[in-house]
Amino acid sequence: MYLLKVFAFFLCSSIFLTAYAQLESDSISAMPQVTVESNRLNNFALGSKIQRIDSLAIQNLSSNNLGDLLSQHTSLFVKAYGAGQMSTISSRGTGASQTAILWNGFNLQGPTLGQSDFSTIPVNFLDKVNVQYGGSSALFGSGAVGGVIHLNNDPSFDKGHSLHLSGIAGSYKNIYTGINYQISKRRFISNVRYFNTYGKNDFKISKLYERKQYNAEVDQEGVLVENYYKINDNQTINLRVWLQDILREVPSENEKQIAQTQNKFLRISSEWKKSGPKVSYFVRSAYFNEQLNYKDGLSYLTKFQTSITETESKVKVRENQSLNVGLNNTYNEATNKNYVIPRQQNRTALFGSYLVRNFIPNWNGSLNIRQEIVGKRPVPFIPSFGVTGIIINGLSIRANVSRNYRLPTFNDLYWQPGGNVDLKPELGWSQDLGISARTTAGIFKPELNVTFFNSNINNYIIWLPGADWWTPMNVQSVWSRGIENTFNVRADIDKLRIDLSLNYTYTLSTNQKSTSSNDGSLKKQLIYVPIYTGHGQFA
Repeated sequence: MYLLKVFAFFLCSSIFLTAYAQLESDSISAMPQVTVESNRLNNFALGSKIQRIDSLAIQNLSSNNLGDLLSQHTSLFVKAYGAGQMSTISSRGTGASQTAILWNGFNLQGPTLGQSDFSTIPVNFLDKVNVQYGGSSALFGSGAVGGVIHLNNDPSFDKGHSLHLSGIAGSYKNIYTGINYQISKRRFISNVRYFNTYGKNDFKISKLYERKQYNAEVDQEGVLVENYYKINDNQTINLRVWLQDILREVPSENEKQIAQTQNKFLRISSEWKKSGPKVSYFVRSAYFNEQLNYKDGLSYLTKFQTSITETESKVKVRENQSLNVGLNNTYNEATNKNYVIPRQQNRTALFGSYLVRNFIPNWNGSLNIRQEIVGKRPVPFIPSFGVTGIIINGLSIRANVSRNYRLPTFNDLYWQPGGNVDLKPELGWSQDLGISARTTAGIFKPELNVTFFNSNINNYIIWLPGADWWTPMNVQSVWSRGIENTFNVRADIDKLRIDLSLNYTYTLSTNQKSTSSNDGSLKKQLIYVPIYTGHGQFA
């Protein structure tokens, strides 16, 4: 296969580069490990509910996709359309395009549909997965209305060589193959990850008439290459390349009716980081190129490319105060025969955050702001404020208030017929209040987290039927509110660890504004948004 050849090429290149790096570093003493993490999430997202998925859970589901991981270990509602088919999420009553997906700080939401397919993100390519619930547009920009999924690759220097092979075979010719090879030296890391998953999915759909599901074949293949170089104690630079090819047939009861989609993408990112006692600098850049070809006798090709450049600085103003300022520029370009001509969009955003720790004992607060310009039109000013504090030992509280927004997609603006270039961004406010109680005494260590949330989104974009065709309009006003409960118990008995986790979420998400004289959705729960969700884990 083509990607298998690419995998072999990068593997050989990594071995050569590592050998060269070893020759260069023989006379250099060992340095402390440097971990590059999402700066804004860890330092300035105060008051938000953040769930960090355990590394063991990621390892156990390494042969699955991100949708499977989130459905088993979070309270998010994952909408999966069959084995290997599209998988999207709903966070706190919002739609699939209202949750941002950040890969090492870069938003993966495409400009055409404004959403990501979680079935195309292999867990094998991830080291850390963090889920930030609720709006966070001041920190992470457009689309961060219902939440943010943070996907990170976490390098570890001076670990030597490692090779991990995995394979799974199941019914209906479902086969998975995974290969991870890493060379980790004192100053250099090269990591190559490859996967291939195939499924015929020719299962029976009717025992009475002996009918089978036809044309449901899925074939995914991808490779991720990561290279990290430690310039000195305080500086690191990296380069990541992600290639993937996804071929999916569109299921049909007619064996002779064949339709399929082929999705190919290339994602390249690089980051330079310099850390100091007073000031830290980050400069990162990414280039995404993706195409989706739908075939059913005819061919419908959509292509887009995204370039992202971002710089930010974190300054230690005082012992308990930090300032973070940054600038982001995102350029999108897309072609589709329904756009008539290629479409472009340039967005520039200036953002800043201020953190104060212990403004009163055991209480921290942060203020975040963002101003974005799309073309020549400014998006309304976006602020957020968060606070965390300890009431008594073992009992803590957090609160967050944020303004959030989502820009219209290219399909919303330019699709012909029907596109509406006069659409406004979706805008709204969200509030979080969380209480956590835990104890670390004794064998059993219970922890209870309760979060109350509220969100209002105005100018909600919805496609409505017109005289001749459907067209998107800023007509709905959505009110989402509810409660999230998480209960965890951990017990350490000699060398045995027992974990029990229970999650329950109650979400009301309703349209508060009539879209027509006979609008049946008024004050009703939004479609595909469950009111009650819950799950448990015991290990």
